[in-house]
Amino acid sequence: MKNVPSRLAAIPETPHDIAKAFAVGVFIGILPGMGSAVALLAAFVFRLSKIATLLGSLLTNPWTVAFVYASSYQTGKWILQHRSPVDWELITSFRTGWPAELGRVAPPLVVGGVVLGLVFSIAWYGIVRWIVTRYKDIRLKRGAP
Repeated sequence: MKNVPSRLAAIPETPHDIAKAFAVGVFIGILPGMGSAVALLAAFVFRLSKIATLLGSLLTNPWTVAFVYASSYQTGKWILQHRSPVDWELITSFRTGWPAELGRVAPPLVVGGVVLGLVFSIAWYGIVRWIVTRYKDIRLKRGAP
């Protein structure tokens, strides 16, 4: 099985287009409640590489989602100066009142997700563009298509 950089380099598009699609996937993956299906929809709508967009969205996966959402919430909480404590037990137990409590969590989570999504998608754009450019140059020097 090929590794991710070589899969990205095999996409018949420019390094800019591949990195742009990957960055869009990263941004969508970081947003709360979004995922691979939304990333693929965005790829179709904006005519991006479906593979690169999907791979970018998969950076947020079951192993990283808790860290991503906690970081998003803390970032949004800091930006919005959200000081009131959240009853996480109420939210996770689904007792009476959990939707209202979840509604208090949503604004910092979304704001933080947008901010972190922008930061990480810009960073991943640069990383992926550099990697794909290097791989495509190496393949060209070897005479590979």
